Amino acid sequence: MSYYVKYVLAIALLTALSPLATAQQQNYSVSSADINNPERGFYEPTYAYLGAQTPSTPYTRLSQNLNLTQFGPLSSRKISVVQRLMSLKNYTNTDLLPAAFLQNIRTDFADARALNVKLYLRFAYDFEGTVPTVPIARIISHINQLGPLLTENSELITHIDAGMLGAYGEWYAGFPEPPGTQDLRTAVVNAWLTALPADRAVDVRTPRYKRAMFGAAAISSGFDGTPAARVGHHNDCFLRSVADSGTFAEQDFALRADEKAYLSAENRFLPQSGETCGLFEVFPWEVCGPGENCANLTSCANAGIAMQTQRWSLLNTRYFDPLVLPPNGLWHQGSNCYADFKKQLGYRIELIRSSIPTAAQVGVCGWNASVTLRNSGFASPFNPRGLKLVLAPTNGGAATFVDLLQQNSPTHDPRRWLPVADSGEIVVTLGNQLPNVVPGAYALHLFMPDGHPDLAAVPQYSIQTANVGLWDATRGWNSLNRTVQVSACITYSVGGTVSGLASGNTVALQLNSGSSFVVANNGPFTFPSALPSGASFSASIATQPTGQYCTVQNGSGTVGASNIGNVAVQCLDQSEIIFFNDFEQPRW
Repeated sequence: MSYYVKYVLAIALLTALSPLATAQQQNYSVSSADINNPERGFYEPTYAYLGAQTPSTPYTRLSQNLNLTQFGPLSSRKISVVQRLMSLKNYTNTDLLPAAFLQNIRTDFADARALNVKLYLRFAYDFEGTVPTVPIARIISHINQLGPLLTENSELITHIDAGMLGAYGEWYAGFPEPPGTQDLRTAVVNAWLTALPADRAVDVRTPRYKRAMFGAAAISSGFDGTPAARVGHHNDCFLRSVADSGTFAEQDFALRADEKAYLSAENRFLPQSGETCGLFEVFPWEVCGPGENCANLTSCANAGIAMQTQRWSLLNTRYFDPLVLPPNGLWHQGSNCYADFKKQLGYRIELIRSSIPTAAQVGVCGWNASVTLRNSGFASPFNPRGLKLVLAPTNGGAATFVDLLQQNSPTHDPRRWLPVADSGEIVVTLGNQLPNVVPGAYALHLFMPDGHPDLAAVPQYSIQTANVGLWDATRGWNSLNRTVQVSACITYSVGGTVSGLASGNTVALQLNSGSSFVVANNGPFTFPSALPSGASFSASIATQPTGQYCTVQNGSGTVGASNIGNVAVQCLDQSEIIFFNDFEQPRW
């Protein structure tokens, strides 16, 4: 006796979650205060050996440098980065760096850790304006000796200038350049890239130097550890002239515009640092292009535009004196644009709003919450950084951290939070599920710690959002001013009955496109994954049994308030099945 059964392929659904509680929106007040955040802003320059490092010039440890002692604590001045200029002048004629010299560097790192700052480093054989001649083999040897020490303390390094060559370590080799100069520069960069961890950048003095190494195209992504993604930029004559005293092309204005566009593209993923070196003027040998702004680039308005378009992260707070030093520096006059630049150099993260339910369930019951932020700074963070949601029990006890970086989304990596002109508002989801915490009330916080485990728990190295009343300086957390009542997730099983399966055969079933579940016998079965009330479910055949064909009935629907046990899987031998018509409906 024959009969007909329609065979309908199960439609794959997204992993089912329970109905989520309605999210409540809250807006946050943005602060205009000067905020001390890591790896950004105006930096304090210091010399380890007061410049020339003659044999009679003793080492001055970081914590005793005059710039750190006579102007007040760095933290009260909202300075988180100290430039450390390390002279190698005494070692131009020796391959071996003395143990005492290396120990001095260790002392600097210990002081930086105690001061809760990071170091922006440059090593050079001269800081007095001369161009020493040191064999490249010796330079590479010195870099190799510095490598292990710098790697050991890399979490305290923002980045490093390539240095080593030319006056002040700025790579100037005279004009015209001697043959082989670019080869020397490439060798120095490659040595630093090898000596330092893959998450630390090496800056070069002009865009053309990097282009000579890696080609004219700017990197289109970043943070992958490749050489091109690790070579950034420093400009030690920022705003001095139309071409920044040779930083950019001086007579080819089209090339100069291209170099600046290249810099803007590169610095989405790399540090831009440096200093001003004089008041603006147009040098006689420079050519101003059609439509190019060749007015006073050191004016507040033009300087701000340059910092924004070139994405500046760090700028010298001491030089050039008539521009940056209070009270008479030009940037301190009138509207005091120095104060504005101090807030905007690097990143400035503002929480705009949150969308968070007042109640949620843990685990597969899921939850739907997000925060919206924007970056009103000139640049974005350039070193690894964590991003965590913190659930702190309101009745005390240990907090639970949800690692949002694990979502592998660009919006969950703070390094990719580009300025508002690029990204607008950025929506960051706060995970898809809550961890299995004890039911109760939890205050929510956003935590952006340093990416290195040695500094992750130090609040001074965490990012503070530019908001009113959210910062927890003791723990380095940003309160979301939200409390969620967390309860257990109640789930129900999905199962049914298999019939007609031949002895020794198996059929692989699937629930909501999840992992295959193999059934080897006729009779009742239950999928290993339970679902919450309100979730959709769809059961299907993942793999047919050998020589047989199975169909599913009652295989889809919505989970109610009880277990589901009426899914029917019926199997027949293929010899009993006849396919006909264009839809290949089986007949048996």
